[in-house]
Parts: sequence; structure tokens; C-alpha cells
Amino acid sequence: MTTPAPLHGTPASDAVSNGPRLAQVAELMGLDLFGWQRQVADVGLERDEFGHYRYRTVGVSVGRQNGKTALASARIALELLAGRHVAYTAQDRGMARLKWEETVAMLRPAFGSRFEFVRRANGNECLGLNGGTFRVVTPSREGARGLTLDLVVIDEALSHGMDLVGALSPTMATRPDAQMWILSNAGTHKSEMLRHYRDLGRAGESPSLAWFEWAAAEDDDPDDPEVWHRAIPTLAEAHGVTLAAVTDYHATMQADLFDREMLNRWPIDAAEYALDVSRFSRLVDLDASHTEQLSIGVDIHPSRDCSSIAIASLHDGKYFVEIVDHRAGVGWVAPRLAELSRRWNARITLDVGAAAGSLVPHLQGLDTLELGARDYAGACATFYDALNDDQIAHLGDPLLTDAVASASRRRLGERWAWKRTSDESPITPLVAASLACWGALSYSPAPTPQVY
Repeated sequence: MTTPAPLHGTPASDAVSNGPRLAQVAELMGLDLFGWQRQVADVGLERDEFGHYRYRTVGVSVGRQNGKTALASARIALELLAGRHVAYTAQDRGMARLKWEETVAMLRPAFGSRFEFVRRANGNECLGLNGGTFRVVTPSREGARGLTLDLVVIDEALSHGMDLVGALSPTMATRPDAQMWILSNAGTHKSEMLRHYRDLGRAGESPSLAWFEWAAAEDDDPDDPEVWHRAIPTLAEAHGVTLAAVTDYHATMQADLFDREMLNRWPIDAAEYALDVSRFSRLVDLDASHTEQLSIGVDIHPSRDCSSIAIASLHDGKYFVEIVDHRAGVGWVAPRLAELSRRWNARITLDVGAAAGSLVPHLQGLDTLELGARDYAGACATFYDALNDDQIAHLGDPLLTDAVASASRRRLGERWAWKRTSDESPITPLVAASLACWGALSYSPAPTPQVY
């Protein structure tokens, strides 16, 4: 069966390629490469006029069970046989270790006689083969420190941010023939790294990136078997994804999961997420401090399963925001608000049209700012603008960071506001932070008496 053309794919040139050599290595390993794997290898391993790899980065996005691991294993073997140094990482160290073991097992029947050592000590996994090394690295800034590498394979790239690329790229800085291979199925709005390379690859404007993406197009009908054949490159091929399996998944799997896992299509609303989490992450300031004019914001999840309390202060046009409490349930919120408000002499800001409106009777005697829909929209817009203008400082609280990453918008008349119900994670910390910032903006201390 003819391999379907990728939705987006770097075209082949007439350059010399190591792709056929990779296919030979794969055959020695007992792997009969699919057509899409050969296409990636032939283009991704093209040589330039100096004999070096034409592409510094090769990105592959394809649905599950289409053979990403087999392609990665053959690519790793090609480097090892040349006596070069390879590192592999995945969504976490445990999964990277499992994939490392799988690749070692695939290498052993063909190249076991060339094994020089196999170290399995946790944190020090490494295979020595033909003078080269193949090791696991932790997907963190420190995971590859001190290494010099010729090939880095990042599997399940949808799980990583660009900081991982920043950590791994220096390991290849002195190697003129080095490559980074990035493999994944479709991501979500949180998939910073994968989204970055997807956008570059689709634009086709980066001469050092080869990008391949087999997926359904945005306007394709997910119920159409012809779409399945275009999006799933091994469908109906021997040893590939079977039509029976896809038919069953289509009948039993949630539509959004079928779309992402099988058709390799990003969520339609991925572009509608409101905030730039990478920008937010750059605004961590561990030395920031509050002014005396503190404001408290509070939000309760619509399900009443969890609640958040934030504080904010405003100095020289910059908000410093902090999550001070986040717990399950609601019963603890009013007493905690009373304690904090009295301790800091701070006003409490809440959206009375939301679940937090139920707190109003319990806050009698405290300084409260009760917002309607118009002002709540203003609070959301204030946080949005402050972030985009780099006028936010925070401590890197993962609860707030996750909420920022998950935030999407809903229409509120001619305005918009945060959509409180998120499929990714509760955004109560973000709502509380936005309300706290609005309270800080609205802070109006009592006027100083004038003496005449």
C-alpha cells in the first residue's frame, strides 16, 4: 500500500542521504521499515555540500502505534555503530528508562557481540557499543550537564517545555554532525516544545529543521475512513495499525481522544487558550516583596471541590501576586479570609455572580469588594494585560502556573472572562489572582486628614 503523504512534510532533495544506510541497519535489527519511516530517514539524514547532516533538528509527529520507537531505535543504532554518543529522554525518567531497555533489547540480537558494557544502575544507565555510548538522561535542565553528544532523541515531546531544548542543545555545540530528533503524537496547548517545532515546521522557513506530520486536517471529518487512511500512515500495512482496531477505537473512545491519539490532530480550541504560559514562567521573581497595600482575591470552583485565596500588591505599575492557600472544599474559606484580612488589614475581592458569592453572608464586618460581571471581566482583562506587558511578578507556584496554562476565555456580553471549567486543571488560583490584582488596582486608602 502506498504511504500517504504527510499533512506537512519537508520535501526531499537530490542530496546524498544516510537514509538507505539506516534502512540497512534496521533490517539487521529485524525491522522492516514502513514507508513513512523511510521517508523521514531519507530526508532527515540528507548531507550538505560539506558532508554534514543538512538538518540539525528532525521533528516527527505521528499518531500512536505507528512505529516511532522502531525508527528511533534504528536511528540510535546508526550512531552507535559509528562510535558516536547518544542520549535518550521521554516524558519522565521512568519512561525513558523503559524505552532505553527496549532499544537495548532490539540491538542485542544483531549487535550484541559489539556490546562493550551495559550499565543498569539507576541514574547511570548506559550501553557501550563499538566505541559509542547510549544513555538515559533525565528530562530536566540538569539531566545532561557535562555530556558531549552527537544525537539527542526526545520522545513524547508533547510533555516538555523549551527549557529542555535549552538544556540539551549545548551538549551538541561542539559536534559538527550532531542532530536532535523530536518524536511525538499531537499535543495540547501545554505542549510548548512540540508546538514551537510544529509551527516552525509548518511554516517551512527554518533551513535547519526537517518536519514531518501525519495527521487529519482541521476540516477533515473524523468519521470518514478515508481520513483515517491519510492520518494513520501504517493503516492496513502489514504489521501496522489495523482497520479493525481503528474502527473499534472510533466506536468506543471519546471523540477528542480519538482525534488526538489516532488522527494526531491537535484540539480545535488549542489556539483559544488565553495566556502565554512560557511568558508567565519567565516572570518568576523570588526576590519580589509586597507593599503594605495588600489585596486578597478568592475563588471557589463551580463544583465547590476546591477553593483558592491569592494576595496581590501593586507598585510602580507592576503586580506581585501570590497564592496563599488552596484546599479542597469550601468550609475553610470564610474563616481563613477573616484571619488574613484582619492580619493584613486587606480588602477581600470576590465575584458575587460565581460560587464565591455564597461567602458574602459569612464576611460581614470585613472590608469586601463585591464584583459583578462587568468588573469581573475587568479583573480578567487586567491580569491579561499585565502579563502581556511583563507587569506581573510571582514565585513560580505550580498551582498558579498550571492554572495560567489551562486558562481559556468565555464570552461575557461584549467582554470576556476566564472560563472556570477547564478539562486540564482547575483555574481557581488564576481567578483568585486576577481578583486580587483588581483589588490592588482599586485600592484607595483613606485620605490623610489635612491640617489647616
